[in-house]
Amino acid sequence: MSLIPGKIGAAPIQNIGAYGVELKDVFIELEAFHIDSEEIHSFDRESCHFAYRESVFKNIHKGKYIILSVTIQLKEDGIVNTSYGP
Repeated sequence: MSLIPGKIGAAPIQNIGAYGVELKDVFIELEAFHIDSEEIHSFDRESCHFAYRESVFKNIHKGKYIILSVTIQLKEDGIVNTSYGP
């Protein structure tokens, strides 16, 4: 997903993806600031309810959180999906 413009905080909102890979495939957790309570909450992959270009931050939590950090884990094998065209 290199060369795709954007900020990491937006990535889990949309479950960004390209070339057969989505954020949920490498996502571990995130920390987000709850605007009303002024508390920091952690969300794991399951609690984000990722789907195709979808997450809890795009529906039930829309406008309620500011994403502060995202933890991802890249795969060590480094296999590149080359089945997509240029």
